[in-house]
Amino acid sequence: MTPKVLVADNERRKRTSPVELCEQRDDVQFVGEVESGVAAQRAPDELCPDVMLADVELPDMSSAFDLLSTFQMPLWSRNKPRFLVGERQHRLYPLEVEKIDYIEAHGNYVTIRSGTCDYIRRDSMKRLAAYLADWGFMRIERSLLLNVRAVAYAQVADHGTFAFTLSTGACIQSSTSYRDAILDVIPLAPLSRRKERSSSKRSGER
Repeated sequence: MTPKVLVADNERRKRTSPVELCEQRDDVQFVGEVESGVAAQRAPDELCPDVMLADVELPDMSSAFDLLSTFQMPLWSRNKPRFLVGERQHRLYPLEVEKIDYIEAHGNYVTIRSGTCDYIRRDSMKRLAAYLADWGFMRIERSLLLNVRAVAYAQVADHGTFAFTLSTGACIQSSTSYRDAILDVIPLAPLSRRKERSSSKRSGER
């Protein structure tokens, strides 16, 4: 499905470039432009965009993040989110949720890993964990949110942790405190018990 794009900027000349870019592409649909934060808040009810490209300095708001914070969940959709917007090299990209490998927290920002590229986003791990739960994302440690679809295989590691190797070849490890939450999503307990029994047997043989 073609994503619908809305542009929010108080200067007309600054809106021109993204509008023209959208109109030149056949993989996005430009649905409108607004020049204030208040208008941007109201636009979703009428225009139903999937992506909003907003200036970081809107006249009636301290920053574009004030605008984003009003959208705790998408007002124009009660279904699962299809895109997250990430920034890379000062450009904003609509990222398909199912193609995201994992998300890592860094202070007030998160890094979104998709394939071989990293994108940043101002967001919280707690909000994203709830927001993406229906897509099969699970928290494997305090600062890591993993997309189950990206996992090639898992291995039992030490002290009740798991090592996840992704289809990209990347390997990330969970923490002990998230073991039960992981097992609620992926049934790795039988594998864990086999390893524990094996370890106990080897200890007894010694």
